[in-house]
Amino acid sequence: MSNQVKGMLYLFAMEFRYSILVFWSILLSILLVFLLFCYYVISPADGSFFFGFPFAIYFYCGVLGFMAVKEIVPFALKIGATRRNYYIAAGLFFLGLSAFFSFAANTIQSLVTVLIDGTRVESMQFIHLANFLGGTWVDRFVTDLSVMFLLMTILFLTGLVFYKYGQLGGGILIGLAAAVVLAGVAQGWLIAGIIELFADINILFFYQVLLLGLILYALSFVMLRDISITKRK
Repeated sequence: MSNQVKGMLYLFAMEFRYSILVFWSILLSILLVFLLFCYYVISPADGSFFFGFPFAIYFYCGVLGFMAVKEIVPFALKIGATRRNYYIAAGLFFLGLSAFFSFAANTIQSLVTVLIDGTRVESMQFIHLANFLGGTWVDRFVTDLSVMFLLMTILFLTGLVFYKYGQLGGGILIGLAAAVVLAGVAQGWLIAGIIELFADINILFFYQVLLLGLILYALSFVMLRDISITKRK
């Protein structure tokens, strides 16, 4: 690994360090509030209270993928980083952060589940996409890793479109995506496809999601290789 790639990884870490700390502080605080609520207010006999780690993290990962273009590309190019090294560093950062977030979230979930087992706090239940697979730690880890990386990549590509083609290009992309979704909902094939997918889902699907993320990220270099320092309005 070249020194410039290491430097870019350090830049990514420093740029998003505060944001990551704030995000996890808020997320863990919400978890604590839910646990206290379940302990003091409701009991298992009153029903279940659901909490999902991954959904907030998925949203944050998407935002981070977009900001990786907006906040870092112009600065990295101004200080002399090559587009190739930025591309390598961003991919490694996305994969590493996805793995770290997945490991942290699912380890905390497992620990909390063990601690509250048999107590009145057991009324709080964790929800996760991997519950369709059986919900083991490995299932949850693979699921989160693949979805987080894919979302980072998609929003990274979206950020590149906005950066390179301006608000007009980005608006066209968002409009086309919205049109496809609305058409799918109106015609029914999108909802039917989702129902069919989750009816027969397995862990192999999420490996395919990770592969899709890697392919999309590989294609992102086509846009990145001739990107300029100046963002288009």
